[in-house]
Formats: sequence, structure tokens, C-alpha cells
Amino acid sequence: MIEPIDWLDRWRRTVIERQAQADRWRGGPAREDDFWAGSVARFRELTANMTDDEPFFATLRAAVRPDDTVLDVGAGAGRYALTIAPYVRRVVAIDPSPAMCEALALGIADRGLRNVEVVRGRWPDDAGLVGSADVTICAHAMYWSPEIGPFLRAINERTRREALLTLRVHSVDAWLGDLPKRLRGEGRVPEPVALDLVGALSAIGIWPDLRIVPGYLRSYGSLDELAAHVATLLAFPPDDAPLDFLREQIQPLVSEREGRLWLDGPWRLAGIVSWRNA
Repeated sequence: MIEPIDWLDRWRRTVIERQAQADRWRGGPAREDDFWAGSVARFRELTANMTDDEPFFATLRAAVRPDDTVLDVGAGAGRYALTIAPYVRRVVAIDPSPAMCEALALGIADRGLRNVEVVRGRWPDDAGLVGSADVTICAHAMYWSPEIGPFLRAINERTRREALLTLRVHSVDAWLGDLPKRLRGEGRVPEPVALDLVGALSAIGIWPDLRIVPGYLRSYGSLDELAAHVATLLAFPPDDAPLDFLREQIQPLVSEREGRLWLDGPWRLAGIVSWRNA
């Protein structure tokens, strides 16, 4: 007999076990503010390079109306909050990271936007800091939340018309193959992915639509930059990463175009998960 899947417990165990493994490899927990501060430049670059045909943004653009309020949960540096702002009445962007909130405020100033409100807060604990919205979005901000049930219920409660979420189809480090096991002696615990999100929503009584689309193509200016990113994925302390070995191992996995290194392949697929409220 095949036992039914407890999707909320599966999500919880995956997040906790993945984080525990990273802490064990790193020799202790990472400071969250330091972690996100190191990612600000890359997130701002992604925001600046947004195109209208990016699948999640194109889906969002088709869903909104000029008088809408959009709530962006885990907005980061504002990749979607800043880009959708010219098309709606108001955007509320909530994020727990001081560094990301500062980057978002800089993006608002750079673009001369007057309809974007930045709220520093952790979802769903600080969901009370924001009101309801016509459209709620959450892009790649769920991977670190073990209690996904309250997270999703809070989104649903604040969504008047439509919720749009996106998550990777494959774990962020799936493209590394057996490299984690060869370096660390064990494979990397996977992160929650789009299928887990669909299951978690079904567990709280929401039956969403799922569409698989190309995710954003990630590129790097040099092999050193990519090796440093892989060292982060494998939870190496900055001064203890085997960068020479990593460069040698990952070079065959990338292609060079227009002076940059690109990660191509099925691991860049993303799932757009959506549902509508009456």
C-alpha cells in the first residue's frame, strides 16, 4: 500500500534538514544579514536586466489592472516590485533583510517611483504590517520557511483576486551532480521545489494551477565568480573553499557567450503556481 504524502511535514523536514546540513558543513549557522548583504549586487543586476518576456513577469503583467494593489512577499531588491509598479496603483514590498530593503529603496529612488511602499518584516510573522492586495506575488522566497502552511494561508488571506508564486523545478544545486558527495562525503539535501509547493497548497485546501516555464538564465562574468557561488552553495567558509578544484570541476558545465559564462540545462526550469479567489 502506498502511504499518502504529508506535504506540510515533507516541506518542514526538507527545510530543516537542508539547513542543518549547511550549518554542519559550515561549522555553525550563517548570519542572515551577512548572507543577504552579499547577494545584493546580484539581485540588483537581475532587477536592472528584467525583460517584458520573462515568464513570471509576463504572467504578472497579464494579471494586473491599473487600479490594483500588488503585494510582493519576499521582494528582495525589487525585481518584480519595481518592474510592475508603473502598471498598477500601488505596490507593497515586504522583506526581512535590511540589506535588501535598502537596495529596494535605492531602486525606488533611481526610478523615481512614488507608489512603492517598503515594509521590513518576516512573512508570515509580520503579515499584520500589510493590508490586503488584489494580486499577491512571491518569487523564490519560500525555500527557507519550514512552516509553509501558515506562510501560504497568510498569502491567501490577504489576496483579494489572484496569487502568483514561483519556485524552481529542480533544487538550486542540482546541476552540480555528484560534486557535493565527492567534496563533502554526502549528497546535498534538496530544497523544496515547485511540486512540493503544489502539494503543500493542496494540504491546506487550495488547488492551484501549475505551469512549467523557462527560469531566468543565470550568467557569470568569470569562472572565479561562479566558483565562489558554488562554494556558497556547498557552505564553505569564505577562507576555506577549494576554489581551484571547483573551477576545474565546473568549467565543463558552462558555456561561453558574449563574454559571459552561462548555466544552461533543465535545472533552470521554474514553476508558476497560481490560484484565484472569488
